Amino acid sequence: MPKASCVLLIDKINKLFLSVSLKTDKTDFNLPSGKVEKSETFKPAAIREMKEETGLNIKEENLAIFQENIVKNYYVITFITNKWSGEIYTQEKGIVKWLPYIYLTKSKTWKNENSNLYIKLMEDEHYI
Repeated sequence: MPKASCVLLIDKINKLFLSVSLKTDKTDFNLPSGKVEKSETFKPAAIREMKEETGLNIKEENLAIFQENIVKNYYVITFITNKWSGEIYTQEKGIVKWLPYIYLTKSKTWKNENSNLYIKLMEDEHYI
């Protein structure tokens, strides 16, 4: 089964998460994510995708597993962190922006998966 990594990067002070639009639909915002390459494991893939899609740097030791599930035949691990460095910059076609947590429930493509992340995020005081 193919594998993918996602990152839920949160700004706890402002109660925002970092989102990236789909390349094919600039109005549909989701988490920075992508396939785990054959030579990678989940955390390095998450770090690489975050850098490629947003320009931001995250460290492996700051990533915690937040959720694991199957999405469209992919085994997906979503990591969470509130620590990053760098400035937002990307050469990819998506739009990168900070959105309020509630926007996790507004994804067109990943509505169920992201809504579940939102519920879990709201239930865990440690993260908010």
